[in-house]
Amino acid sequence: MPILPKIIKQVFPVKFVLFSLVGLTGMGIHLLTLGVFHLLVNLQFLWAQTIATCVTMTSNYFINNNFTYRDQRIRGWKLLPGLISFYLVCSIGAIINIESADLFYHNQNNWIMAGVVGGIAGSIWNYYFSSKLTWKKK
Repeated sequence: MPILPKIIKQVFPVKFVLFSLVGLTGMGIHLLTLGVFHLLVNLQFLWAQTIATCVTMTSNYFINNNFTYRDQRIRGWKLLPGLISFYLVCSIGAIINIESADLFYHNQNNWIMAGVVGGIAGSIWNYYFSSKLTWKKK
């Protein structure tokens, strides 16, 4: 194997790349949900961001379970405790997400960029701790 792919694989593990791709899908879900609740339902940004974060966490759990962690997939009745574990692990990432997005929004008044900033801010935490706690090696 050439040296560059080896270095890239060490810096960015395959599961992190897959997790990030799911995160990009989640970003689309997040921005759509945020836009619906903030612009159409006319909720305050903070509440719309909170709802969008919860919807995105749920969808990302199921997509990651079937895609990123396919080899460690959680099945059957264990899906619910796995989802709860993912919520707990990602709750700190969600707080980081919501707070940084709200701060950005109030400084820049750009809900799309605020949503992106919040998503990125929480994603690193979410990857690291969900891989260690939700989809731990058996």
